[in-house]
Amino acid sequence: MDWRGELVFTIKIGQELEVDNMLSYRGCVSQSELELIGQEMELLIKQAGAKRVANPITATFGIEGNSMDMELLLPVNKRIESNGKFGFKDKLKLMNAVKLE
Repeated sequence: MDWRGELVFTIKIGQELEVDNMLSYRGCVSQSELELIGQEMELLIKQAGAKRVANPITATFGIEGNSMDMELLLPVNKRIESNGKFGFKDKLKLMNAVKLE
């Protein structure tokens, strides 16, 4: 926080992000649908006896009206079997990322 009590963030460019074990969802959704998807993913993680180990990662591929084509990744501590709605990714490595701290 700064002297006014406001949150201050630093934007860092050229960063590398490497994450293992992620529950994944990709689809076209509204903001309210995305929140429900996140809740479903959290429930699946809990039912699998796993734990989320980092903040969610999102990628937006396009926006049309109120619908967003996006991917939501939740890093977890162990492998979770894919089902028809959610997938699993073993590894994500992103080079030249932008990081907000």
